[in-house]
Amino acid sequence: MTKALRPLFFVALLIGTAYFAASALTDPAPPNGTNVSPYSPITTWKDLKACVRLDGTRDLQRGSIRIIDVTALDGHGRSDGDFFWNKKSTTNSIDSPFACESNEQEIDWSSSGGTGATGPTGATGATGATGPTGPTGATGATGATGATGATGATGATGATGATGETGPTGPTGDTGATGATGATGATGATGATGETGPTGPTGPTGDTGATGATGATGATGATGATGATGATGETGPTGPTGPTGDTGARDRPDRPDG
Repeated sequence: MTKALRPLFFVALLIGTAYFAASALTDPAPPNGTNVSPYSPITTWKDLKACVRLDGTRDLQRGSIRIIDVTALDGHGRSDGDFFWNKKSTTNSIDSPFACESNEQEIDWSSSGGTGATGPTGATGATGATGPTGPTGATGATGATGATGATGATGATGATGATGETGPTGPTGDTGATGATGATGATGATGATGETGPTGPTGPTGDTGATGATGATGATGATGATGATGATGETGPTGPTGPTGDTGARDRPDRPDG
């Protein structure tokens, strides 16, 4: 048997195996310990599809097949009759194997019945309607957070705010106790008269103290020294010349006139 017939032989073997398995004419394969399939065998089906590899090594890879789709008729498939792809019972296109790729060719079996004689090739049927859009794929994982951008330049300093209103004047503190009268100091030189300050607020009238006893009359002090004579004042202006008086009588006869 040539290598070119190996794919067809494999397909025939697959169909024959399924047929005899359904008829229980062969010995069942032994289980691998406790690693046993929980899914019931599909014994009646239609539209079994596989992909035959067209390239690779001629003695191993080329001609190998992989099953991609089936419609179970005995209720042993998932809800749409297909295999339990990815061990799931719900229909989701992302769990099914890919369709035949660029290095493969599809081969289809119509049903699980025995192989009849090859009939004449029928006319090419009309292109079927486009199937419904498959379900939306699961949302991908959230991407990693991008790096933090560089800190922007510092903005210009804002204008100075308006000065707040002056707060209310605090309450006047309590009047302190009157201190003891100190000793009378020597009389200092009279300073220059300062500007008259504003009249301060009138303080509260204190309580009238008791009238003290009349003190003894002090001794008469000694008469102070006579002060120095003041400087002579400036000569006043000369007064107006008075009128000429009358000519007096001659009192010396021996003196000639004139």
